[in-house]
Amino acid sequence: VKVASISSRTTSILRVRAGGHHDDEVTARASSSSDKGGIRRRTAMADRIHTPQWLLAGAARMLLIVYGMWQDESMAVKYTDADYQVFSDAARMMAMGDSPFERATYRYSPSIAMLLLPNVWVGKLWGKLLFASTDLLVGCLLARILMAQKTDKQQLAFLVNLWILNPIVVNVSTRGNAEALVSLVVMATILAVVQDRPVLAGLFLGLAVHVKVYPIIYSLPLYLSFCREIRRVSFFSDFFNKRSLQFAFSAILSFSVLTGAFFVMYGHRFLHEAYIYHVFRVDHRHNFSLYFYQMYLSMDTSARLVGLVAFAPQVVILIAISLRYGRRNKIGLCICCQTIAFVAFNKVFTVQYLVWYFALLPLAFASGFRVGYRMHLVTTSLLVGGMGMWLGFAYQLEFLGKPMWLTLVTASALMFAGHMSLFCSLILNDARGEEEEERRRTK
Repeated sequence: VKVASISSRTTSILRVRAGGHHDDEVTARASSSSDKGGIRRRTAMADRIHTPQWLLAGAARMLLIVYGMWQDESMAVKYTDADYQVFSDAARMMAMGDSPFERATYRYSPSIAMLLLPNVWVGKLWGKLLFASTDLLVGCLLARILMAQKTDKQQLAFLVNLWILNPIVVNVSTRGNAEALVSLVVMATILAVVQDRPVLAGLFLGLAVHVKVYPIIYSLPLYLSFCREIRRVSFFSDFFNKRSLQFAFSAILSFSVLTGAFFVMYGHRFLHEAYIYHVFRVDHRHNFSLYFYQMYLSMDTSARLVGLVAFAPQVVILIAISLRYGRRNKIGLCICCQTIAFVAFNKVFTVQYLVWYFALLPLAFASGFRVGYRMHLVTTSLLVGGMGMWLGFAYQLEFLGKPMWLTLVTASALMFAGHMSLFCSLILNDARGEEEEERRRTK
């Protein structure tokens, strides 16, 4: 009887425990289903919020492409960027079986000329439509990154609009500039990092560096984003961990395969025009850089010394930012600050370079705006005012022949100050966010 009683109790306990486990599993499944449903609802809601803005963004791009055709035929100052004609000519060379580098001043990856082959077969507007569409795809990836970071829906809509409705971004792509292609691959890299996919992130980074050299500055923070906390006692194993090495090898493989294939096809001239030229480039025309006037005064071997002087602060700042913010939850802020510093201190700086960090600014402010409107007003005034002055005086210099060099230097200095103000506002905004988190934890 005692044995039967004990057996009965044991069976009851096991049933209760089994039932408890079953309930936990049911609860977990319900929670998982609820999370997935919430994600789907958030995505659908974001899509509904964005629909009018997307239509407006697409319409603005189409109108400017059509307007550009009229201005090109009617006015002395053309709407279409000179680079677009270079791309089209290089594509025509490639279609005839020649090297795209037979076209003078084509200093890009042959992949851009390949993408513009339909310019030869379909029509000359193909490239502009491609670049404008790529703009919108960048906005889609930006929205996906922000949703993955659980950004508030109203803030998400505002941040995406900073890109898709940005007049400079719209102008650059509809004039036929290819910067949006690089921005698209950079955003795909960041999305892969946020999703913790090191191999895919590495493949995208290698592609980005192949198309245009500058994304190589993101290598260190992206590598560090796949590292857990690096401790002194286990520095080697923490730094050279499996996931970071997967990222590094994937990036090297992607870049090497693409670059190697084109090297076999076009030889050393490809390497020189697409990469080496940009390292030693000296340009005093159409250049917003703080160093442009010094390069103009020394257009000989000493101009290269100016380039080296400009390179030194870039390296120091880029490494410092990487070490401070090279974490997955701050990767958008880190890369944005790097790009702003790189553009501000670069020896060559054209309007297209602004697109490099415009796509990243929404990620830097994803956690909220904690800096007062006055600082944003000062930053915007310096950047917009400096650029407006520069363009106005550059027109007088180039088309009217007036000596406006010193005035252009002043405009460049204003733009540099604007970039430093923007850089500091991002750092301050993040610092205040960390203070808020610390106060919440201590309560």
